[in-house]
Amino acid sequence: MKNSVSYLFIVLITLFFTRCNSAEIAENNKEIESINDTTEILSNLRRANSFSNITPDSVLFYAQKALEQSKKRNYERGVNISNYYLGAAEWSKGNYQKAIAHYKITLERTNNPELKSISLRDISLSLIYIDKPDEARQYLEESIQIFKEIGDLYGLTLAYINYGMIESRNENFLEALSHYQEALKLSNETNSLFNKSLILNNLGVINEKLEMKSIALSNYEQALEIVTDLGRDNLSALYINNIANIYIEQEKYDEALDFIDKGLTISSESGDKRTKVFLYTNKGKAYLETGKLDTSIVYFNEAFKLANEIGVMDNILDVNIGLGTAYYQKGNFNKALSLLTTVITKAKEVDDKEIIKEASEIKAKIYHAKSEFKKAYACIKLSNEMADSLSRSKIVKQFTQMEMQYEFDEQKHKADLNQQKINLENNQRLERQKLLLIFLILGFIMIVPLLIIIFRNYKHKQKLYLQLGRNFNKIKDQKLVIEEKNNDLEELNATKDKLFSIIAHDLKSPFNIILGFSEQLSDQYEKLTEDKRKHYIEEINISSNKAFKLLNNLLTWSRSQGGGIEINKTKHELSNFIKESIEVYLTMAMRKSLEVNNEIPEGMSVSMDELTMKAVFGNLFNNAIKFTPKGGSITFSAKPHVHYTEINIEDTGVGIPRNKIKKLFKVSKNISTAGTNNEKGTGLGLVICHDFVTKNDGIINVRSRTGKGSKFTIILPH
Repeated sequence: MKNSVSYLFIVLITLFFTRCNSAEIAENNKEIESINDTTEILSNLRRANSFSNITPDSVLFYAQKALEQSKKRNYERGVNISNYYLGAAEWSKGNYQKAIAHYKITLERTNNPELKSISLRDISLSLIYIDKPDEARQYLEESIQIFKEIGDLYGLTLAYINYGMIESRNENFLEALSHYQEALKLSNETNSLFNKSLILNNLGVINEKLEMKSIALSNYEQALEIVTDLGRDNLSALYINNIANIYIEQEKYDEALDFIDKGLTISSESGDKRTKVFLYTNKGKAYLETGKLDTSIVYFNEAFKLANEIGVMDNILDVNIGLGTAYYQKGNFNKALSLLTTVITKAKEVDDKEIIKEASEIKAKIYHAKSEFKKAYACIKLSNEMADSLSRSKIVKQFTQMEMQYEFDEQKHKADLNQQKINLENNQRLERQKLLLIFLILGFIMIVPLLIIIFRNYKHKQKLYLQLGRNFNKIKDQKLVIEEKNNDLEELNATKDKLFSIIAHDLKSPFNIILGFSEQLSDQYEKLTEDKRKHYIEEINISSNKAFKLLNNLLTWSRSQGGGIEINKTKHELSNFIKESIEVYLTMAMRKSLEVNNEIPEGMSVSMDELTMKAVFGNLFNNAIKFTPKGGSITFSAKPHVHYTEINIEDTGVGIPRNKIKKLFKVSKNISTAGTNNEKGTGLGLVICHDFVTKNDGIINVRSRTGKGSKFTIILPH
């Protein structure tokens, strides 16, 4: 089972080199040849590609030479492609962190969308192997977006194959199958038999994991048939090895050895040393299972020697556990214990429970044979712990297998029902046609004149029906227009009522305070204490400011509705723009001891109208201050996307009830709410924000939870 997963990984490294070679190097041959002394760079990159999937160290050697030459000649494209090759070679050697580092250099430096997309895809694959599936998904989704934008269906196919690998590795087999199905559809559209063979191989891996070995064998055989016709010897040898692995699991050792020898012949002719490691390992297993211990040790050592020679250690655990088992059966306990202890240590590093269980079982037998029962018990305990964990995984696999079988049976049942329904409908249609034909013949012979009259009446009625239909559609359209106008009138009436309410109540209230306190100051100035006079003056000032803000919002809103505001969009540095927009309100924030955070990176620019968007950010900030309790925080942040910029204003305030969120941006429905310090408002601020963001071709929305705070998000196009 372990081998089949490793074989799947090897298939994909072939794709990396093939993809880079076709997408980048071929595209830029003319450019390379047009630069003085760059012929050698191209030659080294071609040599690196020729050793792909065979000897990663050779790839590293030639790619490093190409990188040094490209840097010396300031040839940017050569630097990018060389780093991509270095990443692919390190991935092939199992050095995933180094591979990611090289891919990221390519990603940061290149402007070529194809090289960027495959770098993102291959970073995601490397992250899979260091158990960072969530981060891997982020890179893979970004690569899928670019593949779709540039219309690269071939690259998109391989990306979906990677997605299937993520889910398969996490044993989410149904999700994996859905991604492979998408990849299969794309491979049919692009007529790519090569990609189809990869998908079949991956399906074989899933079926082998689910212990559906006959189906897995069929998958591998179909994949082998495709690549044999295509002349892809390296994959032919690999798929042959997958088939041999199934035969070993089915205890068909002679058939397995026949396939292994065939695979070794092919890989020797093609120079594919990586696949030879897997073939030698399986050959050692086959001889081990048939009791030919010395022969099995020879082939295990061949696999170990070749893996060290080319710098690939993916299969070293399988090789060492095979050697340990062979030495145990030969009675060389010390040699076996040394190998198995190393295996368990390495397996713990990669959390390979199946290998730990198998090695612990053999160590327990050795310690029992040596009468070291305490150590034997410790090994049995470790093996049982791994078995418990694996049994839970096996239950998940069994449920997945049952669910897949259920879905298959359900689809088959639906197909049978549909076919029965189609057959029944066809029979009924034929009977109706026969009956109709008989009536037509009889009618034609016996009542031709009547048919003529009926036909004329039918034509007349048809015209009437058509006319009625047209009249009905006209009435329907007129009704829709009337309903729309009624809705507009209702909205206008509600808006009018809201404005009259604001003018009658909210505007009247501060003026009543101003008149009342000013009258007292005028009539009783000498009688009032200094504190009273100061208090009255402060109230007059506060009420004046409220009235001014209200009038300003009313005027601003009325100007926006009447088309009196012109939008002039220019580029603005976002961080400073926010600072300028909220500066006038910072004193209010300080009074409430609020923490204000501007987390927008410097240098990020956005195209927008200065006047209207400053009003938007100022209103949102003022709103956040109003509804955030003392000691809370308000945070500005932004995130660039391909076609737009997302700007967030988030507070730790009281939040907005769900039933009020839909009413926030409508003047006819908005309800003003008092702030945490009983601050008053008119409800026009957010309406103005909505209008101004819309005039800047943007979108504003809000997410909020009562007691947790609110987050306003503005989307502005580039």
